[in-house]
Amino acid sequence: MAIQLKRSSTAHKRPTPSAMSAGEVLVNSNSASPGLFFKGSDGALVKAGPVHIGSTAPNASPAGQSGVQKGEQWLDTSVTPNKLKVYDGTQWVSTTPTVSEGGQGAILQNLQTIDADVTLTSSYNGLSVGPVAVDTGITVTVSAGSTWHII
Repeated sequence: MAIQLKRSSTAHKRPTPSAMSAGEVLVNSNSASPGLFFKGSDGALVKAGPVHIGSTAPNASPAGQSGVQKGEQWLDTSVTPNKLKVYDGTQWVSTTPTVSEGGQGAILQNLQTIDADVTLTSSYNGLSVGPVAVDTGITVTVSAGSTWHII
């Protein structure tokens, strides 16, 4: 006899943490937005996978619990080249540096415009090749113990 978890096949439906026990696992099997979810010890919903692939952020049209969870991943296909992003609890952060195809990885490319808030983690340094513009309303924060160089 197969063990079956609580599940849904409704696109973009996420479980509501208040209706779950800590550690309880639920599954969404819809191919448009599959997911394996559990309730963490802090009461928050955690999505364990898979990576969402698409041109819009995951759960943009929720059928259940709204929002995205810290650590959730998204392969953003709305940009070229595609970018892997991770939700840090407040915003999507790009984790994908762009590497030149023809250079066999010998050339690292960076965008010329910063279009989302960026914070350099304390004790880490940043390097950009300029010119680099920062969009209006966007903040670049260089934490104590960090340095950002534009060459």
